[in-house]
Amino acid sequence: MKKVILILAVCLFACQAMAQLLEPAKQVYKSPHLREAIKAHHTVAILPFDVQITYRKTPKNLDTVWHARQEVELAQQVQFEVYSSLLREFFKYKVRFQNVLETNRLL
Repeated sequence: MKKVILILAVCLFACQAMAQLLEPAKQVYKSPHLREAIKAHHTVAILPFDVQITYRKTPKNLDTVWHARQEVELAQQVQFEVYSSLLREFFKYKVRFQNVLETNRLL
C-alpha cells in the first residue's frame, strides 16, 4: 500500500512539474512607440474583448441570438475583470484607468 501511495505521489509531482515546464510563456505586446505614447496620455481605456464561444459538437437547439448575446456578455465580463485587476494595483501605474461603463458608453 505504501508503494502505491508513493508511486501516485511521484506521478502527481511529475505531472505538476511537466505542466509548469510546458506552459507557454506570456506574450506581452509592446508598441515600438510606447514610451512616447505614455508621456502624452494620462487615461487608459480597457476596450471590450473579441470573444468567440465554440463547441466541439454544436447543440441541437442552438439559438444564434442567444449565442451572440452570450459572447457579448462574456466579452464585457472579461473587460470588467481586467479593469478590476488593474484597479487593485493602481498604485503601480502612472496613468488613470477609465471606467468600463464610460468606455462602453463612448463606443
